[in-house]
Amino acid sequence: MKNNSNSKYKRIIKNPYISTMITKLFFVLLGLVNAVLINRYLGPTLKGQYSVILNSVNLVVLVLNLGIYQSYPYIKKKYGNDNLKDQYINIVFFQAVVYLMASLIISIIVRKYEWTIILTLAPIMILTRQLSFITLIEKIHLRNLINSFNSFIYTLILLIFVLFTESNYMFIISSLYIKDIIFIVMIILAFKLKPKIFKVEKQVLMSSIRYGFLPMITLLLIDLNYKVDVIIMNFYVSDYVIGIYSIGVLLAEKVWIASDVFKEVLFSKSARENVTKEFTIAIKFNIYFSILMLAFILIAGKFIIKLLFGIAFIEAYQVTTIIFAGISGMAIYKVIYPYYISNGYQMKALMYLTITSFSNILLNFILIPTLGINGAAIASVFSYNLCGILFLINFKKLETLRFSEFFCFNKQDMDMVKGIIRRIL
Repeated sequence: MKNNSNSKYKRIIKNPYISTMITKLFFVLLGLVNAVLINRYLGPTLKGQYSVILNSVNLVVLVLNLGIYQSYPYIKKKYGNDNLKDQYINIVFFQAVVYLMASLIISIIVRKYEWTIILTLAPIMILTRQLSFITLIEKIHLRNLINSFNSFIYTLILLIFVLFTESNYMFIISSLYIKDIIFIVMIILAFKLKPKIFKVEKQVLMSSIRYGFLPMITLLLIDLNYKVDVIIMNFYVSDYVIGIYSIGVLLAEKVWIASDVFKEVLFSKSARENVTKEFTIAIKFNIYFSILMLAFILIAGKFIIKLLFGIAFIEAYQVTTIIFAGISGMAIYKVIYPYYISNGYQMKALMYLTITSFSNILLNFILIPTLGINGAAIASVFSYNLCGILFLINFKKLETLRFSEFFCFNKQDMDMVKGIIRRIL
């Protein structure tokens, strides 16, 4: 009886959806704790300054990673090279070393601390992102376990800074350096990696950049779609107002965790097999979950913001409710995106994201001067939903599906879900 119980437990934990969901729920809880610590520690004004720097770093990371890790599932699925993982590991470590050396030289020449932060943090974050994605494809359970432990360590680091230092966003940024370095070390040890930075396969490097360039531009565009508003607001509003706005974005990102669960598992699965039916079920779930979260924030938003972040951030309620009107569109995009990468439809994804990102930028410049942060939120909602609609319509056409299959659960869906549950239990 005990063996049966242990066997059932192992099946549950090893299911990719269950393990990823547990990991993401853990991240949500720790993420909320981290957000509470950071926002209460910094206050609206310092949080606004921190948000501008962090968003700038994230955009640099997206450009300079060259999309190398994004090409991994496509090349793995197409060629199935047994040594591919080791070749990619050599490439990403070589890239990190080159970038770090260049960033140190430029920092010495420029001598501006904001530039130093952006230039030195970016190579570390690039390596972290590359390793996280490659190990996701290889062993999703182990990667999730390492992510969970690393997130817990990050929370402890934040807690130490909050308890023993005066408000200063440099301490929070320092915690990012520490967190990513710890993650890199744990990945090396857990996956027994032996990077050889002087043994880079030129052909694999060129192929990874060639196949990864469009996904990189794609991710840059989608990142612009929900981060460029903060950078544009920096020209029109105060750091305090940006800090208020950041709460709405932060809470929306917590809701997007649900779509990230499906995205990560579907990235892993779609690199090996056709999982169209799982895509449609994931889309349905995320649409209804997003609607439920919008209703929840409308009813309990003020209470949640005051409870978590304090009365100083209560002004964030209005902008938060506006942003939440667009989370379903972004959730649809996040779920479908692995399909485009694994099946070589990067150009179509690039076209749609170009349309939505530039519409967001244009609307931000039009609406922020007159409506402030509410204008930025309206621009984001429009671009989020436009993004989701365009990807959904194209996915329907590519797989010859009906619109009802994205909104209505049928018997086949339920049978598939029951089959998954039976395999787990």
